[in-house]
Amino acid sequence: MKDTDRGIRKSKRVGSFFNLIFMKFLSSILLAVFICSAGIVNAQTDEETLASKNRIAELLNLNLSSNSGIESLDKFVEAVQDAADESVAISTALDEMNQRITNKTNTPSLSELTELSTRINNLAKAVTEASKLSIDAAKGLKELKSSPMKILSATNTLNNAKNALETIAKESVYQVKTISGMIKAIS
Repeated sequence: MKDTDRGIRKSKRVGSFFNLIFMKFLSSILLAVFICSAGIVNAQTDEETLASKNRIAELLNLNLSSNSGIESLDKFVEAVQDAADESVAISTALDEMNQRITNKTNTPSLSELTELSTRINNLAKAVTEASKLSIDAAKGLKELKSSPMKILSATNTLNNAKNALETIAKESVYQVKTISGMIKAIS
C-alpha cells in the first residue's frame, strides 16, 4: 500500500511539473500571437498553410467528452471545444477570404478583415481563459477518488484538451499572420 501512496504523490508532482511547463509553453505561444498582431509578420509559406490545414483537420476530429463528473474538468473541456470550433470557423473564413484576394474576385473589404481580426483577438482571450481553467481541472482531477478506470479516463480527457489547446494556440499564430498579410494586400 505504501508503494501506491508514493506513486500517487510522485504522480501529483509530475502532474504539477507538466502543468507548469504547459502554462509556460502556452504563454510563449500567446506572446507570439501578440507580437504577430503588432505587425511583425511575413507572408505565409506553403509549409505554413499545410501545417494549418493539418491543425484544422486535427481540431475537426477532436473528440472531447465533457461529462467526466468533475465540474472543473468539464468546464475546461467545454472551453477548449468552444475555442476549437471558433478556430476552425476563423481559419475557414480566412481561407475563403484569401482565395478572394488571390483570385481578385469580390476582394474582402477592410471592415470584413477587421471583423475577422477581432474574432482572432477574442479567440486569443478565450485560449488564455481556457488555459487558466486547466489549472483548476488538474486540481479537480487530483481530488477524484473513484475507480482507477475513471481516473484514467479523466486524465486522458485532461491531456487531450491540453493538446488541443496547444494546437489552437499554434493555429492562432498562423491566423494572425494571415490576417495581417491580407490587410497589407488590400491596403
